[in-house]
Amino acid sequence: MANGSFCVDENARDLFAALNDFRTKGKNSTYYTAFKAACDEVALNGSWTTSNKTVKVTTTKATAAAALSYVNAATAVTTPLNWSIGLSAAGQSLYDSWAKTGTQGLTDSSNQSSVARAKNFGDLGTSGLAEFATYMTISYFSVQDALTALIIGEGDASGTVRTNLFDSKNTVASCFNAFNGNPNKYMIEAQFARTFTDASTINSACTLLQNFGGSLCDQTGRAKDFYNAINSIRTNPNPITNALFAAKLAEWQAGFGTTKAGQTSFPMTVDINDVAGTETVATTEGKTRLDALIVALKAQAALKPLAWSAGLQYASKDWIDLVVGASDISLTAGSGTTKTRSDKYGTVATGGKDVYQVMTNKYDFNALNAVIYLLVSDGKKSSSYPDNAAILSKDYTQMATAYALSTKLASTTIYTANFADAKYTHKAGVACTTAATSTTTTTTTVGTPTGASDLLLVSASTFAVLVSALF
Repeated sequence: MANGSFCVDENARDLFAALNDFRTKGKNSTYYTAFKAACDEVALNGSWTTSNKTVKVTTTKATAAAALSYVNAATAVTTPLNWSIGLSAAGQSLYDSWAKTGTQGLTDSSNQSSVARAKNFGDLGTSGLAEFATYMTISYFSVQDALTALIIGEGDASGTVRTNLFDSKNTVASCFNAFNGNPNKYMIEAQFARTFTDASTINSACTLLQNFGGSLCDQTGRAKDFYNAINSIRTNPNPITNALFAAKLAEWQAGFGTTKAGQTSFPMTVDINDVAGTETVATTEGKTRLDALIVALKAQAALKPLAWSAGLQYASKDWIDLVVGASDISLTAGSGTTKTRSDKYGTVATGGKDVYQVMTNKYDFNALNAVIYLLVSDGKKSSSYPDNAAILSKDYTQMATAYALSTKLASTTIYTANFADAKYTHKAGVACTTAATSTTTTTTTVGTPTGASDLLLVSASTFAVLVSALF
């Protein structure tokens, strides 16, 4: 939230909302069906498939069975958990330790335990603390996937997350899920407590959980996914070694039917959002253009990831706000241009490249499919494939993304990204520090547990999940 009361990026925000949905609805939760399907799949194969259908997560059959049995018998808790800023800061400190040193577990590189880290940011009182963390080598994880992994709790016989999620005496929690700068290294973490009072200095410690060279400007989860997908492809464009990318490109190739003489439109049937079912995407150049892209990608050198730009983020969001309710989605919406919007928040120094903007204005794409759609640049008349060139340009060093679901056009997701070189700098006062500027201290105290039997035990369980590509 913009006032800093949540103090997390959208990934953790979405996961926390999913945890509360599961807690308050149980088997009626939006997320239950996919969770159950994962457990059923483990019972058959010893693994479950991520929501993008490209990765298997190896899981012990007994663990998944125990998780499903527990959830099926659990009583939904009417009261949702409150977010704890202090616990989120403690979770971030564990992430920082892992990202810096590679140390995995619940004890960080400074030998601080879960409770010790939490006490750096507040007071547990007589409440105990339950924490669970898992570290994965994986290229993609959705909110549903992260929730499923937490509830199953592979390697944790006590089922820390599920037992504490459905414990009505717990009132506060936090969670964390993020890559560590390497597109294939991922951490998921959650904490639960009866009560927790934030330290008086918590706001100076409570910053956004990921920093891409600027802050995140309270962006949405899909905008983050779009940003990460672009950088994943830039840093590993090879359609063979980038497993997630390769699987999706193969799916696109297989989606085209047989071409007939004189055909001018080339429909492609493909799953464009990793939700059940496929959709038909109309293309003007078809598989020929896609095949050409794959050939080019095999020869494409790996590039550095693009840093986040606060100025470009504001420009991106301005454009999204203009077009979200429009029937005509164009870069000149509202009589503005990419240049006028980016100039409002930043300056291009002499010799710098103009800011370049890409967008999608069709179909209900998820982030990865949206990036592929732009890379193919179907129908673009320029032989340089301008959108393709922008995403894979070594000249650009920074970008920002934005996303919205159109309120005017049915089943239409709108993505945009603005690209700039190092000569673009945002103007004074343009920064995304919403969480850091909050001056209120949040204190959550709801009852005090009595007796040792009421206290939570700190889980020391952690594990590594093995994954393997399906293709």
